[in-house]
Amino acid sequence: MLRTFVAFLCMCFAAPADAKLGETVPQLVKRFGKSYTVEQVELGKNYKFRSENVSVDAIVANGISICETYLSDHPLSTSGEPPNDIVRGVLRTNVPKARWSEIDAAPFGADYALRSSEGKYVAVLKYTGAQPENSVWTMTVAWQTQFVRYQIPLLHLLVLRLRPQPRFQRRVPPRLKQ
Repeated sequence: MLRTFVAFLCMCFAAPADAKLGETVPQLVKRFGKSYTVEQVELGKNYKFRSENVSVDAIVANGISICETYLSDHPLSTSGEPPNDIVRGVLRTNVPKARWSEIDAAPFGADYALRSSEGKYVAVLKYTGAQPENSVWTMTVAWQTQFVRYQIPLLHLLVLRLRPQPRFQRRVPPRLKQ
């Protein structure tokens, strides 16, 4: 259901536009707030923005954001997938008016993946299995070139620090038929 709905909505958007990816650190601070920590990672610096309203990791390389992961505590829908309105909001925020199409999620180690029509951006969702920092699901948006260049699973770009944490058992939703 999520795949069909997101694909339909993404096809309704017109031409691609500038993304929020590429913002500088001051722009990220303005958007996500002053509560953050910084870790050195292979690709650059990982700015971990945490507040009551937002949990976002942004990898900054050469002074600009190249990858952003949103850690959500919003519950999955009754179909066992992330809420459509939040997914659409993140896509719209990062790449306004872009058209998105579904791609194979397996190479990214994710449950669902999309690529922008011009091929510049990739978005992946992970909502089964353990999630970082006890989040319910995560969504990462990044430049396609970052995935191709490093050829590593998407979530591992930011979750190199993922440590197993005790969790309550959650029912794993059945995969959608392709």
